Amino acid sequence: MTVGDSWPRAADGTLKRCALEVEVSVPAGAAAGATEAAVVTAQLAWAGSAVTDSAAVTDTTTVSPPARIVKTVQNLTAASGAVDTGVTADPRDRLQYCLNVTNPALDAISAVTVSDTLTGAAGYEPGTLTLDGVALTDAADTDAGSVSGRTVTVTLATLTAGQTRQVCFAVTVP
Repeated sequence: MTVGDSWPRAADGTLKRCALEVEVSVPAGAAAGATEAAVVTAQLAWAGSAVTDSAAVTDTTTVSPPARIVKTVQNLTAASGAVDTGVTADPRDRLQYCLNVTNPALDAISAVTVSDTLTGAAGYEPGTLTLDGVALTDAADTDAGSVSGRTVTVTLATLTAGQTRQVCFAVTVP
């Protein structure tokens, strides 16, 4: 970058600093924890003079791990009400599944889509879809939740660093 007499100055007459922004593109499929180091060099030249000022910095980018999901189930009909990764159910029992979505990265991630396709014979109970305890509609109309066939889907706009969100819904065992 070449500068002239119009370059901004601090109160003491010295040249003001400038910032250099670098955009990093992470290749699709890059493994969590992978790093890429790049040396960024900038040179500032004074117009009409041989005076230059060079600076270099090494920028290291680390790929953050994707969101982590833990699925739990609770038998709402059973007396114990235990929450676990698996429970015993009888015909006509109501089960509540919860998908606990955590961002283990140091930065926020956005547009996280959480989907769960029901297997077996259990059927989704309309009106039971929630995000962090707040009811969502069953159709993709004005909120983040939808149910299509046997697939429950919720889109999280942003998941901040270390944040956990919970998507829950109920099913009935035939």
